[in-house]
Amino acid sequence: MGRSHAVSGLAGGVALFSPAVLPHPALHIGPLDVEAGVIPLGAYLGHMSVPYVALACVVLAVCALIPDWDTPSSYVSTCLPPLSGAISKPLTALGHRTLTHTPLGFALFGLVVAAAGAPTAMLAGTLIRPGNGVVVALGAAMAARALGAKPGCWPVLWCVGVVGFLLGGLMPAPALWFMPVAVVAGMWLHRIGDAITTQGAPCAAWPVLKRPRLRLPVLGDAGSRREHALFWLMCLYVAWGWLVLLLTAW
Repeated sequence: MGRSHAVSGLAGGVALFSPAVLPHPALHIGPLDVEAGVIPLGAYLGHMSVPYVALACVVLAVCALIPDWDTPSSYVSTCLPPLSGAISKPLTALGHRTLTHTPLGFALFGLVVAAAGAPTAMLAGTLIRPGNGVVVALGAAMAARALGAKPGCWPVLWCVGVVGFLLGGLMPAPALWFMPVAVVAGMWLHRIGDAITTQGAPCAAWPVLKRPRLRLPVLGDAGSRREHALFWLMCLYVAWGWLVLLLTAW
């Protein structure tokens, strides 16, 4: 489900942070008259500028893959070897779809990201958050893996990660909530995606309670035709959201 999780993150970014709208003509259906207007497709939280909306979408997309850090062969586990693999080992020992797929895990990741992003510095008169570079570095390396870079090409992956670190760490500082919210939202989207498959997601109270698992298997098994259909619907939604975003920037 890797690509579905990633696209769900992009879709979540559009839904939460984009100003995207869908215009509609005037409608006259029997006694019902609807004036021409627009249907909002995004909540436009934070009223951020276009570059930061785009960054939020990308961060959600890559962070929707973070829960699979409990799988040794996943993109996140193999994106920055050997460091990412070393982090994967204790998570793998807990079992797949355990800590990193639960609210407890989301909270822990959010706190770590918030703590990393809290320190600020001034660079040429601009406030920056160097710690945010860590998240962008991880996301850039995961994107490189998704685009075909093999774990054996670790120099390439680390170079991409360093570039991501510099870009994320040196950009003008967003609000402190920005990166933790994007990371946690991406992880929640992964959980929701798992929950609507046959295998489901772990109990929200894990590890205190391990049953019942959350299952609403509207997609059936992972990789089903229904999953593929949802994937393409999300792609259409993301494409429209990004088109509106680019036109707004233009």
